[in-house]
Amino acid sequence: MALWSLAVGSFSPFFNVYFAQHLHIPMKQIGTIFSASQFSQVLAILAAPVVFRRFGLVTGIMYTQIAAALALGCLAAASGPSTAAVIFMGYTAFQWMNEPGMSSLLMNQVKPSEQTGASAMNFLVINVAQAIAAAVAGASFVRFGYPVVLSVTAIVALAAALLFRLLLGKDPLPVSRPAPAEVSS
Repeated sequence: MALWSLAVGSFSPFFNVYFAQHLHIPMKQIGTIFSASQFSQVLAILAAPVVFRRFGLVTGIMYTQIAAALALGCLAAASGPSTAAVIFMGYTAFQWMNEPGMSSLLMNQVKPSEQTGASAMNFLVINVAQAIAAAVAGASFVRFGYPVVLSVTAIVALAAALLFRLLLGKDPLPVSRPAPAEVSS
């Protein structure tokens, strides 16, 4: 969770600066892009249960993290405002799509009496990692530029996804798989 939060915290606080300084998009358009990304997040959260049923919780989370990492990598290479806007909407959608799965996974692993403490610890890890990431990324954007830092952030996000899968193991068969049809003689 800490590694994933480092990746997310490296770009999310700076998306508007990326669009304004790197791509030279007017603030009014940045607001429109942000609003559209909020809508894409809602759609992604609504679609998340379908992904988790199809692939399983751990694998589904990993896939959404990989998709977010790829989107960050594409943002590093994006040169046009329209392309970057669409990629950003995809990034935020996949970033938020895994949140319900992460919460479900955590709550399923602890006793009901421990859920409050587990949730508090989870938010502490997320917030500390994102604060560190924002400080480091902010200085790095100035020194190295957006493409380099976004590329490194994409690699960190990809590593977080693969480490997530490695540490949590393989999902059992997804719940929604139908039983094989019986063959009648």
